[in-house]
Formats: sequence, structure tokens, C-alpha cells
Amino acid sequence: MQTITIAFALALLTATASYAQTSRWIADVSGCQFWDPSPLPDETVRWSGRCVGGYAEGHGTLTWYSRGVLYETDVADFAHGKLNGHGSLRFTSGQSFDGQFRDQKPNGFGTLRTNDGQIFSGKWTEGCFWDGKRRAQYNALDGCDFSS
Repeated sequence: MQTITIAFALALLTATASYAQTSRWIADVSGCQFWDPSPLPDETVRWSGRCVGGYAEGHGTLTWYSRGVLYETDVADFAHGKLNGHGSLRFTSGQSFDGQFRDQKPNGFGTLRTNDGQIFSGKWTEGCFWDGKRRAQYNALDGCDFSS
């Protein structure tokens, strides 16, 4: 049985392995906030979209940087600063996710392409994918129960 665990920032910057911080809100230079499930060292964001009540709202482009280096670009729908609706996330490592999100986690149809060429396409629930023996998790920081 093959179990693949893929965190939101997997393999993006291996030098950050010793850096541990819990999820948090991060703001761009205008003060617009976004949920950051896997903070990286010296992380910054840039947002091109609406900001309502201090949080990203609606469709826009969010770019993520660590130590000034671009590592992720999200063209997605946001509600109160979290991914909600359709999102297309691209990482400079080659990894990508395209699909539906609810409260920052993949929910509904989505396709994960890992940087080693694996593809997990189909129904996602709370960041968890299970199709026979093929399993993956994405942005499911509390993990997935694949026991049944």
C-alpha cells in the first residue's frame, strides 16, 4: 500500500526543516491578511485582488516568497483570507494543485501533481485523497485517517 504525505510546503525549501512554526495569519504590505498553514522563514506575500475588512476576498493572485525568493503562485478564490472556491497553485519546485478548496483545504474535485511526477486526481475531502491504494494529503495539517 502506497501512502503519500504531501504538506503544503513540501520540498520547497529543504533548509527550513528545522524551522517550526504553527499556522498563522500573514499580511501583505497593504495589511491585507491571508491564512498561512505552513510558515517559512522570512516569509512575505504579494496580493493582487480585493481586500475586505483586512482579509483577501474574491478572485486574485497571491505570490509567496521566503527570504525574498518566489516559491509559490496562487491564482484562486478567497473568502476571509482563506482559499475558498477554485484555486490553481503552482510551486517553483514543479508541484501544483488545481481544484476546489474549502477553508484552505482541498474539497471536491482536484488534481495534485507532485514534483516527482505523481498525479492524484479525483475527489478530495478536507485535504485528503483516497482512491483504492493511492492516498495523499494536501494542506491537511491535522492529517488524514486512512485506516478504514
